[in-house]
Amino acid sequence: MRLETLDLWLVPFTGNGLALALKDFDAAAAGIGAQSSPLPRADRKKRDKIYRAKLELIDVEPGSWLLCTAWQMVRRTDGTLCGEVGFKGRPIEGEVEIGYTTREQWRSRGYMTQAVAALCEFAFAQTAYRVESVMAATLPSNVPSQRVLEKCGFHCVGQKKGLLHWRKRKPKEL
Repeated sequence: MRLETLDLWLVPFTGNGLALALKDFDAAAAGIGAQSSPLPRADRKKRDKIYRAKLELIDVEPGSWLLCTAWQMVRRTDGTLCGEVGFKGRPIEGEVEIGYTTREQWRSRGYMTQAVAALCEFAFAQTAYRVESVMAATLPSNVPSQRVLEKCGFHCVGQKKGLLHWRKRKPKEL
């Protein structure tokens, strides 16, 4: 399975793909047809921690993997991995939280806006779980991330624990 945007393929790692990525990320990326590039050590450690948490969620409820996994952002022109996007678990009371990161060399090209929009559309259209809204959180200083959310139809709904919280509601036509 994959989602397409103007410039990207969004490809979800299966549970096995996440497990492989923890051992050999380049091999996992190749397994979905992507070319990886090196990440700084601190970013790799953070990614690995997130992947372990995602694997635990998938183990608890395997049918929820598309809402729990990391979706790799692959440039359609050359197969280069430029970032990832995903939800932070199954919906709670009809709401899921989205998270995302763009590799530094691919920022400010509109890729993340495409990815977030496509994944929100997927969440609202899938039928395994009821999703009525998508949440996101940003640091107040992360203006580029806030712009992505605004372009995707999110609205800031407040600040809590030093983070701005954003919400996008399911369109009425879905």
